[in-house]
Amino acid sequence: QYSLSEFCWINLSVYNIRGQKLTTLYNGQNIPGKHSVDWHASAYSSGVYFISLKANGTTITQKVLLRSNFTILNKLIVVDIIDFSINLSIEN
Repeated sequence: QYSLSEFCWINLSVYNIRGQKLTTLYNGQNIPGKHSVDWHASAYSSGVYFISLKANGTTITQKVLLRSNFTILNKLIVVDIIDFSINLSIEN
């Protein structure tokens, strides 16, 4: 989740521990208020990632830990991605 106090252009992206951009979750104009964006992270391995929100010349970065639990049932691998929520806020 993130909240904005005014209309602005934002970029919300995910980076790995090396600082490489992995994906852009949202890039565009946004209205004031609270917003939510889903990161479908099942293609990513367990580890530390950074979610970066850029708006109006301000950058806020949140470190997140993505954990995958693997269970093997009759040679079928079941992957359970642990959900998480982050809170980022741009206020002027």
